[in-house]
Amino acid sequence: MVSEETIRYWVNLVNTEIGRTDRNEDSVRYFMALRNIAVFDVQENYYWVYLIAPNMWGDLELHVISMYIKPEFRTGKYFLEIQNKIKGVVRKNNVRYTIQGSHIDKKYFKFLKGIGYEVCEMRKEN
Repeated sequence: MVSEETIRYWVNLVNTEIGRTDRNEDSVRYFMALRNIAVFDVQENYYWVYLIAPNMWGDLELHVISMYIKPEFRTGKYFLEIQNKIKGVVRKNNVRYTIQGSHIDKKYFKFLKGIGYEVCEMRKEN
């Protein structure tokens, strides 16, 4: 299980970059609530958090809840490393759908589209 100290480290890093440090405690509470049901893959240069759950038809879905690569390591190498890990989880668990995206960096959608993803959800800030 991922430690609270590790969660706080990454929350501060991510929220500092996006200008949301005023919400650090909210982010920490969010991840603390997830740490018993989600998988946290924490590496030196990045992390990703995922959850596998069935949809309403019983098909397994892998939900990439959060992912972050330190700015100095944002190269194709690390994006592809995470995508290869995702493929491994999909194969191991017989997952039908993988759901991921980004509400921080829209460029990630172009990358995902390039490797076979399609839009399945729309989001509006009110």
